[in-house]
Amino acid sequence: MPDSVRSRADGCLTCADVFVGTHNVNAAFTAHEVEAIATAKPTPGAHSLIRAWSRRVNHLAIVSNNSKTAIEVYLDLHGLRPYVTYVSARTSSDPALLKPSSYLIVKALATLNVAADAAVFLGDSETDIEVAQAVGTRSIGYANKDGKVQKFAKLNATAVVARVFLSANLIAVTAATDSRQAWRPGQDQLSYIPERHPRS
Repeated sequence: MPDSVRSRADGCLTCADVFVGTHNVNAAFTAHEVEAIATAKPTPGAHSLIRAWSRRVNHLAIVSNNSKTAIEVYLDLHGLRPYVTYVSARTSSDPALLKPSSYLIVKALATLNVAADAAVFLGDSETDIEVAQAVGTRSIGYANKDGKVQKFAKLNATAVVARVFLSANLIAVTAATDSRQAWRPGQDQLSYIPERHPRS
């Protein structure tokens, strides 16, 4: 913990101490994230997916607990900024605005003027699926680790994918969630989970 937020001799922290200290922690995290971009290894197929998906949909937003600054630096570094309409990510020191709060995804939907039930949210954590369901969007769980397929299925994710590099097929999954039609996986480790309670 930074010295600015450590307790004084009497063991007390003032509100100002907490605010300044949290601000410094947020700034430090942002700086660390930006620095890490130079050596970050992209998820296989993620860049081609962003490009392909942006051609299919009207708007493509990134919703993340990571720093908005770091995400934008990453997009610029890899030439992806033109394909992303909006970035809804961490800009303040308030942890209450981060997932599992629905604040960031609600902000993205409002900014893009997109109804929740017209959107699809792709995420790699249980929290992502839960947040999507809380706001009423469909969800695609990216099962990038063992056990996640089962976890996402238990949470009733709209669909689950084990890999993202077959972007055309992932878009096919998205089309299936749009039409509520069962999509049958081939040999590409993509799986579709029908909604338990389809909307009327």
